[in-house]
Amino acid sequence: MKRNFPRTRLIAALVAALIGVGIAGARPLPALDSITIGSPAIYPDTAENRRSIDRIFGRAAVLANRRYSDLFEVAYDEDGGDYHIKAVVSFGDADPTGSLAISKPGVSVEYSFPILGAFSDDKVGYYASAFASLWSAFTGGFEVGEPPAYVDEMPAEIIAPLVVPTNPALVASLAPLSGATLSDGSLVLGMSVAAARVDPWFRLIGRPGGDQVDANNYNLAARVFTTPADTIYLIPASGRAYYRVVDGVPGSARLAIGNDVTTTPIAVLHDGSVVQKNISTHAVQRFEGRARTGFSLGTGQMSYVTLIATGPDGNL
Repeated sequence: MKRNFPRTRLIAALVAALIGVGIAGARPLPALDSITIGSPAIYPDTAENRRSIDRIFGRAAVLANRRYSDLFEVAYDEDGGDYHIKAVVSFGDADPTGSLAISKPGVSVEYSFPILGAFSDDKVGYYASAFASLWSAFTGGFEVGEPPAYVDEMPAEIIAPLVVPTNPALVASLAPLSGATLSDGSLVLGMSVAAARVDPWFRLIGRPGGDQVDANNYNLAARVFTTPADTIYLIPASGRAYYRVVDGVPGSARLAIGNDVTTTPIAVLHDGSVVQKNISTHAVQRFEGRARTGFSLGTGQMSYVTLIATGPDGNL
C-alpha cells in the first residue's frame, strides 16, 4: 500500500538526517594551547609597582589573545596550563630590566626572553609579541611554508658591461648585494657602484640611477628598495644621501638623509617615506622628500635595533 507523506514532514526528516550526518562527521576544532603567566617577582615589590605591572601584563595578555586567537590563549596571574611563564621585573632607577621564562610541565627545558629598559604601557604590543615568541620556541608554531629553494644562478658578468658602459674599469666591481621586485616581475639589483633592472630571464632592461653613474657617481646602490607604486630607492654604501627613481620620470633625484647610511638600519614604507635609525643614539627619523619627522620605536636605552623592515601591510 503506497503512503503519501506531507511535504513538510519529508523536508523536516531530510534536514534532521543531514544535521545528524554533519554532527557525526564533523571534525572537532584543534584545542588551543593554554599559556598562564604567574604572579611576577617584582623588585622593589611596592604596591604601586605591582599595580603597574598587573595593568601592563594584563593588557598584554588581552592583546595576545586577540592577535594569536587561532594559536593559543593567555591567562595572566594564574597557574597551570600547557605552558607557564615566569616574569621577573626590576624597577631599578639606573638600569630597569626584566625577563620572561617559559616552561612546560614534565619538560626540563626552559626558554627565556630578556626585557631591557623600563616597563611601560606603550610597550604592551612588545610584551604580547614576547609571549608569542616564547610559545613558538617550544612549538615552532610560526614555522610556515617551505624553506627557500635554489632556483637559478645569475653571473654578474653577463650584464656588468652594460650596467657601466661609460667606465669598463668598474665592471669587476659590480656584485649583486641586494634586490627588490617590481610589479611586472622584474628585479632591481643593487650592485654597489650601480643598479640594474633585469627581467625574469636576467636580461638587462634598465639602469635605475644611470644618470648618476654617467655623471661619475660610483657610490649608488648597496641597498635597493621598491614601493607598490614601482618607485625605486637606491641607498649608497656610505654618505648622507639616497636616490629616488620614479616610474615614468626620467633621471633620479638625490635626497638628503640624517645620518651616514654606512651602518644605519633603513627601511622604505609603502608611501615612499624613508625610515632611518641611529643604532647608538636610538634616534629614529622618517624622511618624506625634504621633510623629516622624529619618533620612537618604544624600545629601551639598552635595546639596540640593528635591522628594520617594512611588513606586507606597509607598516614598520
